[in-house]
Amino acid sequence: MPFFESAVRRPLDYYEGAFYSADFVRSNSWNGLESNFAYLNLDGSNFLELGFALGIDSTADGRSFVAFDCDGDGDQDLLVANRNAPAKLFVNRWADAANNNWLKVRLIGDNDRTAVGAVVKVQTGNRKQAQTSSLGNSYLSCYAGPLLFGIGPATRVDAVDVVWPGGESSRITGINANQMIEVRFPAAARTDK
Repeated sequence: MPFFESAVRRPLDYYEGAFYSADFVRSNSWNGLESNFAYLNLDGSNFLELGFALGIDSTADGRSFVAFDCDGDGDQDLLVANRNAPAKLFVNRWADAANNNWLKVRLIGDNDRTAVGAVVKVQTGNRKQAQTSSLGNSYLSCYAGPLLFGIGPATRVDAVDVVWPGGESSRITGINANQMIEVRFPAAARTDK
């Protein structure tokens, strides 16, 4: 039987013998006990691996993670779910000394509509950022909390623009840093069914 046909018809049996047993495949990670990695974006095209330095290079067979601000200080913390070990929460203390500012944007949909798919654009001076509201940010994970924008040393955000699913838009200007704002689906765009 050709390789492809064998692998498609009997994916676990294919590994019997020379490769891996079916029991091994069912009970182990394909990657084994490899360390988790964390990359620092240096300039958009160069990255520095910091997993070991930050203490998040666990070999607990990580399966998914959620990046969110668990302690409300405006930086991303990580919750890592592992296959054969308890989940681990990594609280970001590195950013505490950086003296950077942030803005969280919570989107509130209209009655039977969610904000999933809405695009939020934040402008601070010449710097523009955009994020899309979704229900997940990683494989096998879910997080529908507020969108977090780092704004560096700026103390105010010039504008927050939201383009909602369906094309309606909202705009808020002159927002102080280090807070969470709520943006509601525009009342003028509501229609009765």
